[in-house]
Amino acid sequence: MRSDDSVTAPLRWSPFLALLGCHEIGVVSPASYSPSMNWGDAPAWAAFVVSVGALGVSIKARSDGKRSADAAEKSAAVAEDALTHQRQMDAERRAAEDEANRPRVMLSCEHAHKAKCS
Repeated sequence: MRSDDSVTAPLRWSPFLALLGCHEIGVVSPASYSPSMNWGDAPAWAAFVVSVGALGVSIKARSDGKRSADAAEKSAAVAEDALTHQRQMDAERRAAEDEANRPRVMLSCEHAHKAKCS
């Protein structure tokens, strides 16, 4: 380092820096750096806060979706059991109706010559 404590080693070009719009990076010296916020950074910080909020919402939505899917599976299993029970009851009802509606044989006993048996 030099005696004025400035950073003179240039940073290499990278695609990441190109995406950020940094085509040329100047020399930054500790004396010229001030910790004050540049208002050009405010939209970036606002976007960061919004993205963190969106991340929280998406994590909550994922957990709600999982809970909803679990409830749907449980509901489907209960509905399947109810349908099986309903079909069984319907089959029993049909069998009882068929038994009640089948023709009955009427038996009667008569003597052929109207003679009395003693």
